[in-house]
Amino acid sequence: MPENGDLGTNLVNDTKLKLKEELLDYFSNQDPLYSLIKGFEHEIVSDDIIELDPQTRYSTNDVTAILQKYTYLYDVENETSYIADPSRLRWWLLEKQEDNLLAYLSVAKTGKNWTWDIHAIVRAKIVSILRYIHGYTQKEIKVFALGVSAKTTSRITDTNIESLIKTGELNNIQNFDVLKDALIQYMNFNQKRFEELAQSIEYFATEYRKDHESTLSTIKNSENELKRRTLLTDLRLRKIHQKRLIALEAEQAWINRGRFKNMMASKEAKRSFIESYIEQGMKTFLEEEQILTNDELHNLNVEGNRNTSSDE
Repeated sequence: MPENGDLGTNLVNDTKLKLKEELLDYFSNQDPLYSLIKGFEHEIVSDDIIELDPQTRYSTNDVTAILQKYTYLYDVENETSYIADPSRLRWWLLEKQEDNLLAYLSVAKTGKNWTWDIHAIVRAKIVSILRYIHGYTQKEIKVFALGVSAKTTSRITDTNIESLIKTGELNNIQNFDVLKDALIQYMNFNQKRFEELAQSIEYFATEYRKDHESTLSTIKNSENELKRRTLLTDLRLRKIHQKRLIALEAEQAWINRGRFKNMMASKEAKRSFIESYIEQGMKTFLEEEQILTNDELHNLNVEGNRNTSSDE
């Protein structure tokens, strides 16, 4: 009879196997891009995928970390993953970007953050393979996924133009307007590609600047917190030192009352005198010190608020 541990292991394995079968069935029959990578040498629904919880929603950072583990998505020339940071995935989801893959990836948004389910993670894996292994452009991937292009572009390519020139077919185009329109359309297409590249560069630069500013702000806030704690610790140490000095003064003040007067006083009277002397002396000290400390703490708080405002 199997042990309880074996039963538990078998149950987990059965659950993972069932999940893998369900995912393969779904992507084989319903995903428009899966057929393009069906012959890919590595598993799409791999072991790390079925280790994920189907009920959990993962962050963009989580998905980036998953994709970075695949050696076939490693850019050897630049010695980094093609999915170098979450900005790659956010670019696919940028709504104002015409060739965004929002509709295909079907990623949900909770507040300001994207949340990925297990299906969306597999889709991101498929897009990564098509984009970086098979070399398709993001525009082409969108067309494959949705079946339509967001905007019709010229079908004329460098190869077409070169072929027309070499074969002499260019001379057979009798309608100059047709040729002119085709060339203009081709130039517009290239212009759009340059604009998309510029937008992409601008987007990554903005994301880098945000991350850089956020890091600087975090460092500055940490410095301010350290200064605040140092101020408070310094105040406590000064209080201890000052209390010792005032206690010595109190003893001397008691002696200065005169020997005869002190002989007539009880130990309780002496204790009360010294405590009262220390209390009054510390009160004056703390009033002065607290004003200085509060001013310094206020300056730190103002600087911290300024850093927070600049982040927003």
